[in-house]
Amino acid sequence: MFRPRLRVPRLASGLGLRSTVNARRSIHHVPELQHDFSQGVPNLMSPGGFAIAWTEYMKLTVEKLNALTVGM
Repeated sequence: MFRPRLRVPRLASGLGLRSTVNARRSIHHVPELQHDFSQGVPNLMSPGGFAIAWTEYMKLTVEKLNALTVGM
């Protein structure tokens, strides 16, 4: 019915891409927020809820991103 096609990998030089040997990898950081959320978000989120929803979640996300960037 359907015939699978064999995908042949192409060389990066043939596609005009630079070598990844000289590529830089950055360490990512949690961005600083412009507003003061030490009291949470009024009428929406308590300080503890905000700490979990933004601060802790962003720390986890950035740690995972840095681990993937390094290649762990």
